Amino acid sequence: MDNPAAFKQSLIGDIRQGLHEQGIDDVAEESLDWLVETQVWSAPLEFELFDDNEIAQAMQHLPHRHLPTGRDAVEHVADARAAGRSLKKGMQPLSKTALAEALWPVLLAKIDASLAEGSPLPDFAEVVDHAARFAGEAMDRRWVLDRTQAD
Repeated sequence: MDNPAAFKQSLIGDIRQGLHEQGIDDVAEESLDWLVETQVWSAPLEFELFDDNEIAQAMQHLPHRHLPTGRDAVEHVADARAAGRSLKKGMQPLSKTALAEALWPVLLAKIDASLAEGSPLPDFAEVVDHAARFAGEAMDRRWVLDRTQAD
């Protein structure tokens, strides 16, 4: 993501639009700023969470016949990681959604191992856990957005 601050403001704008459509135009900016958090990774998420072999092995389970296999797949992943480019570049049939689904069991195993060992969760799992706890706490407290005061 090139500009996380702009993306956050875009999300806040979408929320404001939804509120406006409900006739609510006086929500305090600080309230929306607190509500929206963004997490930016230094590399594509698959590179943050998985090693080259894990990604290459997951690619073998995808339905497309034109993807590299075996050592070629590992080399393709390693080259993409080193160059800082997307795995999709040069591999048009690659669906990152399908890749994510193929990698899910690997991530789940890492989470389970972290929980069993009492070690920190993978960063991505920490972010998801934080979001789930945040949403649960907001529901439990019947949290509401602060409104601006009319002059």
